[in-house]
Amino acid sequence: MLVLFAGLSMKKAIGTSLIIIFLKSLIGIIGDFQLSLNIDWSFLLSFSCFSLFGVLIGLYISKFISGEKLKKYLAILFYL
Repeated sequence: MLVLFAGLSMKKAIGTSLIIIFLKSLIGIIGDFQLSLNIDWSFLLSFSCFSLFGVLIGLYISKFISGEKLKKYLAILFYL
């Protein structure tokens, strides 16, 4: 949608979407803190570490992939 309607490049659209996902997740966990829910900290820490590792790999790989190729790869990923 951001590519079609806002005219953003594919890389900027993906980055914008990831920022929105991050903010929604942050708001969700703040809500959990306010409700005093039991949080599995070991799972949260391991999941966060793997996510950060994935972000770093994605940043490195994005330097070598054009926006058009990225669009094709995402289409295949979404199809699966």
